[in-house]
Amino acid sequence: MRILITLQRRRTHRYLINLFTRSLISEVRDLITSREYTKAIDVVYHGGLLEREIVEEDLPALKADLILSDRYASWDVKR
Repeated sequence: MRILITLQRRRTHRYLINLFTRSLISEVRDLITSREYTKAIDVVYHGGLLEREIVEEDLPALKADLILSDRYASWDVKR
């Protein structure tokens, strides 16, 4: 599962992270269902594999299963 983490600080930071195990994917889904987005981000960071940082120019061609921030989650991103 490919997850795009979006963090708003002085500037927007975006990281593409891969989750490989079903248990981690299930845990992230449960946290999102409970609207615990910050905890879901922590699980993704600690259990996933960082692919790369995403810059604004890469967004149109990006393929991800989930966009996750500390305030929202959005499924079914461009396939």
